[in-house]
Amino acid sequence: MTLRHAFGRSINTVAAQLTEKIGWQSVAHYARKMGITSPLREVPSIGLGSSDVSLYDMVGAYGTFVNDGVWIEPNFISRIEDKNGKIIFRPNPKRSRAMTSETAFLMIHMFKGGLQEPGGTSGALYQYDIFGNNEIGGKTGTSSGHADGWYMGLTKDLVAGVWVGGDDLAIHFRTGDIGEGSKMALPIFGIFMENLYKDPEVDIQKGAFPKASVKIVKPYWCPTGKVVRDSVATDSLRQSMKDSVIIIE
Repeated sequence: MTLRHAFGRSINTVAAQLTEKIGWQSVAHYARKMGITSPLREVPSIGLGSSDVSLYDMVGAYGTFVNDGVWIEPNFISRIEDKNGKIIFRPNPKRSRAMTSETAFLMIHMFKGGLQEPGGTSGALYQYDIFGNNEIGGKTGTSSGHADGWYMGLTKDLVAGVWVGGDDLAIHFRTGDIGEGSKMALPIFGIFMENLYKDPEVDIQKGAFPKASVKIVKPYWCPTGKVVRDSVATDSLRQSMKDSVIIIE
């Protein structure tokens, strides 16, 4: 199967194979380039999230994909105004290129798979009033024993992260019926985005992700076991692939 299909369905065996192929040291290297400051154990399971990482770091890292591959240091304060509305402070966050523009575009394509691939783990988002000429990407996460549930959501204007769990590692949800990221973290993201889009005072708008800023030379549409490059991946082809299970021979 394609990486996008595996990614969309959270098939961990494929993630483990990929980690083994590129090396767990490489995974840690790119995580740090994307602003992950939490200690990362360079072990085969790193690609499955075996190291604790803060929600703060995760949101900052995911912002790299939407920012065309550039990591920008997160800030709690966007600006400070005086009583007359004059801006007296605006942060100047650190920024550095963490990946190529092409890689960032392809990763957004992967994140959309959670909603577009058959059986995608983000499918429950469709019950919320957040679509209509809008593109959303996301990734669920569930730790062993249902101790933690995660959802990281991406839109063209905003990256939002949700973590549900307990600081004490002994705390676990009793069953997978409630203890999965798609069941306890994803709904929080859905409700949050519903209210955000309805708030006229917040400048967060629906819309498509930006088009690629560079020519995409890597093949990423694979409808029949053969790669199809971007130049010939027409809209009609993409539509015909929407509900297809993609097999790579």
